Amino acid sequence: MEYQYLLAGEWYWAYNPTLISTVLGSCVAVVFYLPKQNQGGMFHSRLPINPKGPEDEECPFCYVDSSFYQVIQFFIKKNISINDIQISIYGGSNMFRSEDYTNMSIGKKNITQTLKIIQQMGLKSLNHDVFGRCGRRIHLHTDTGEITVAHTNHHCGEKSIVKIKEMLLYEDSIKTKSDARQELLDRLSII
Repeated sequence: MEYQYLLAGEWYWAYNPTLISTVLGSCVAVVFYLPKQNQGGMFHSRLPINPKGPEDEECPFCYVDSSFYQVIQFFIKKNISINDIQISIYGGSNMFRSEDYTNMSIGKKNITQTLKIIQQMGLKSLNHDVFGRCGRRIHLHTDTGEITVAHTNHHCGEKSIVKIKEMLLYEDSIKTKSDARQELLDRLSII
């Protein structure tokens, strides 16, 4: 099996069985998988919006909007119907302790822009693992479509889920943050 590692600002599409991997913090990776052909790809973008416009070719995969533009152009050239593609989203961590989720951190902006574009295209994300305070290692096995996610901190997955739900509880209520957190922990202990 071939292996391809993506740095920030890169894209790769595999026609042959390939393991595509990347490591994320606040960046976003979008995985595209074509199950009928066992082909897939991934882009790794650093920022949500290209200030020069999505058609800019200077660093097209550095930005979420221009990454989608380039990928759609690729699909058109290859006669791949976007409706046949499975899409998954990863990343968007809040990597800096000074930021909180009530503000728009880079990670949150990246995920918000990604979801906005997917919604505008009339698509849905099949899988996602977003937000939190830790990095992720993403692996796409193009021969099967299997995607594995490893958090860089073994407690991170739990904290990510708690933080997202805590953020939603906190923003949607007038309760104090500690009350919202306790309510969430009580709910999670039932599950």
